Amino acid sequence: MCEHDARYESWGAPGELPDPWEGEHDIEYWIWDGTRLVPASAAQLELIREDERTFAALRRLWQHQEAERKATRRLAWRGVYSCVTRLAGGCLSALQSLRIARPPRKDAAALRTEREHSAEV
Repeated sequence: MCEHDARYESWGAPGELPDPWEGEHDIEYWIWDGTRLVPASAAQLELIREDERTFAALRRLWQHQEAERKATRRLAWRGVYSCVTRLAGGCLSALQSLRIARPPRKDAAALRTEREHSAEV
């Protein structure tokens, strides 16, 4: 008798197992044996728990790496923002200095009357 058959015999007949979807039972994990859901053996439970620990550790590692990537991007964008604001501030101050250096513009009505007076002379 092979190991697979011995495992089937230890599970009992299909009617002897509790319903995995309904009812009260103390079975933590169920596995699919190809034809039905059966309770996981102790060795399978240990493998399942090891997989859960591994996946949880990988998820925490990914979250930590993602947080580091976000922090790096945030620092990079802060640097870009500060460069842009410095550049824009320099451009604005240069424009303001040009505006201060030249005389104020006359309004359009004053320019028309000035042209009319120059044409009469």
